Amino acid sequence: MDKIHASFVLEILGRPKEKVEEALQILVKRIGEEKGIKMIVQKLNEPIPVGGSSSLFTSFAEVELEFESMELLIAALFAYLPSHIEIFKPEKLTLTNSSLAEIASAIVQRLHNYDAITKKTIGDKEFVLQRLKAVAPEEYKRITAPPEEKDK
Repeated sequence: MDKIHASFVLEILGRPKEKVEEALQILVKRIGEEKGIKMIVQKLNEPIPVGGSSSLFTSFAEVELEFESMELLIAALFAYLPSHIEIFKPEKLTLTNSSLAEIASAIVQRLHNYDAITKKTIGDKEFVLQRLKAVAPEEYKRITAPPEEKDK
């Protein structure tokens, strides 16, 4: 298979401004050091305040990358969660059934991991709420009240 030439937009949101800038630099450096991925171009943008906030900042980087395989591209999508992707080359892709099965298996495995994390988080939330109900029933009622009752 031909190498895949693509562009990613990677975004960071956080505080303070210096940490956002540092995190974005680390992210871009890390993707450029991945085996099977070649950094072609990178452009990091200066962090700017979000909305009317003076303490929350956002920044983004535009990177052009060359991937040795479709599997590496898919892995990078999951690892770096770009907000935008554009594939330049090749114009047409041909996959073997074993390559497609490998990609599909990786996607399903990742989804199962996310599902397990979500279920654990829901269980942890329920455990905390039950403990709160036992030790601070009034606070539990306030927190779990429907939104229209919280305004009263």
